[in-house]
Amino acid sequence: MRQQIGLQGIDQEVEQEARGIYGSRKLHEIDQEVWQARGICGSSCETMTGGLSGYKSYWNCCAFPELSIVEMSTLLSVRPYFDGSNYACWKVSMRAFQKSMDERIWLSILNEMTTSGTTLPNTTGEKPKKFNGSDFKRWQQKMLFYLTTLNLAKFLKENTPSYTEQDSDAEKLAAVDTWKHSDFLCRNYVLNGLDNTLYNVYCNAKSAKELWESLDTKYKIEDAELDQINVVTHAPTVHFYGPNTDFHYSDAIQILKDSLSKALVIFYPLAGRLHEIEFGGGRLELHCDAKGAILVEAETEFTVEDFAKQDFLPNEKMRELIPKMDYSNTPISEQPLVLAQLTKFSCGGLSLGLGISHVLVDGPSAFHFINEWAKISRGEKTGILPVLDRKILQIEEPPKFEHTVLTPPPLLIGQSDNTEERKKPTAIAMLKLSKEQIDKLKDKANEGKLYNNSSRPYSRYEAVAGHVWRCASKARRLVDEQLTRLHVAVSFRNRIQPPIPQGFFGNANLREAAITTVGELLSNPLSYASSKIRETVDQVTDEYVRSYLGLIKALPDVSVHRNFHTAGCAMGAFYGNPNMEVTSWTSMPVYEANFGWGEVIHLGPGSMGFDGKSFIILDRDGGGSFTLALCLQQEYIDTFKKLFYEEISAISLCSPQAQNKPSLPA
Repeated sequence: MRQQIGLQGIDQEVEQEARGIYGSRKLHEIDQEVWQARGICGSSCETMTGGLSGYKSYWNCCAFPELSIVEMSTLLSVRPYFDGSNYACWKVSMRAFQKSMDERIWLSILNEMTTSGTTLPNTTGEKPKKFNGSDFKRWQQKMLFYLTTLNLAKFLKENTPSYTEQDSDAEKLAAVDTWKHSDFLCRNYVLNGLDNTLYNVYCNAKSAKELWESLDTKYKIEDAELDQINVVTHAPTVHFYGPNTDFHYSDAIQILKDSLSKALVIFYPLAGRLHEIEFGGGRLELHCDAKGAILVEAETEFTVEDFAKQDFLPNEKMRELIPKMDYSNTPISEQPLVLAQLTKFSCGGLSLGLGISHVLVDGPSAFHFINEWAKISRGEKTGILPVLDRKILQIEEPPKFEHTVLTPPPLLIGQSDNTEERKKPTAIAMLKLSKEQIDKLKDKANEGKLYNNSSRPYSRYEAVAGHVWRCASKARRLVDEQLTRLHVAVSFRNRIQPPIPQGFFGNANLREAAITTVGELLSNPLSYASSKIRETVDQVTDEYVRSYLGLIKALPDVSVHRNFHTAGCAMGAFYGNPNMEVTSWTSMPVYEANFGWGEVIHLGPGSMGFDGKSFIILDRDGGGSFTLALCLQQEYIDTFKKLFYEEISAISLCSPQAQNKPSLPA
């Protein structure tokens, strides 16, 4: 029996919004400022909000400090009448009232009073509807046009003119005063375009530029082009935990719920929703609307040992440990970006099944979120805060390279499309590699000189991935002339200049591909396959990344480059026969997600979406062994497993170094 728990991602929406502008400031300080803002706003009507912040700022420097917040609210909510007495107080009240009701009226009044003020055009654009956290890009464009018609748009980018107190230039001082006045108007027009909750958060911005940039930084995170070609389904993983008699399951679900709410305040994009951009060539945009995640509670008669006996195979039984999502009938705008399920086994063990949107984050970012969530669950302080600024990857440069990986993968000779290959049933295998077996493959890849890289030896990944590629090509019985690609994920966090900041939360991996013919791949030693992988990874330089991002931006339709995690899915790109994909998880912190009920005993994929997909996972024992999770067409899986181990066994136990030692004189 399952109980679905919908999380808003925040206990108070204001706390989430405050996170976006204040970053790591303490929550109680944010609450205090928000409370002060609410005290001023009170329950006043919506039309008042445009002039509130300006009124508060003005009041601090006027001659009536004895009035309380309640009295100031009264002045703002009631039309002031002048009876011939107390003119100064009536003047302040009337100014605030006019500004709060309609800034254009107030601007007209000011234009009559001063010759140096901002000129109101004869025609103004349509005033945008109030922004509530959704569809920021469209609201931003409308607000920018509206401000342009008011001759105020330039103040969104201009800083305060500088001058010293000793400066006696009257014209310069007058220009600064004029700028401040226009900036004040621009700032309040933008504030008046926010709904009440967001107004309370952003009303303390000191200038129009600061306010605009704060909104832009928080909400405009949909333009990172690299996100646009990633998988639109959720990346499924399952963490397993052994029995813990000191921990009650009823406590676990409540702790998980509370800690997830807090984690989504920090990682607030994950509480939003993706939306399709109309006429955008398949592109998506993120609305940070705090709609939350999904947390499911479940129990099963199975034990953790039942899954361990099958080597934690990502089969149908494993998929029951992850919340289901009907991608065909659920609009993407209604799909939560985080799906979580806590399952209790009859033995007392637990599993945490997760589905996290791959459009939003790559593997390192996903595990960053998971592990920080676990820290919150344990009652510890969070570590590295996420860097949510996607402008880092907004690179306006034309492509300079061909980037063949963004062209359709090779088809089987004699076939015009991959329809038949998609239909074939697949099987999954979990293949163990001991440290000794890995070392033998690495030694084999580095022996000889023909394809040996003198700068540094081939890595364990390059050796194992090359071995997988060769075995798959043999098992599939491909002809020598057949082209084959091996797709790999290359992180460019430290390859682009300047390097991406630590904690960047998004996608910073490129899909790259080594390509050759089957004849070349199999007639040459393992070092040849490893050398092709090395060449592919090494070509990812700063210039290459910028060219890659420029090419994606220029693509008329990005959807053709996406694949899906859903098994048997006929949509999107297909990287199966005659091709492969080998992704390494060996450098990621996959075993740090201790939520308070014990260490992770296994972490693995919850599903394998298509033929040719594989993961190399570092085992939990710490001995340096790997597990290869592989999906292959059913007719080839047994042959692959046989070749996989036979070719390792055939490698001489002697190391290349021992083989190359000169013989001793007789």
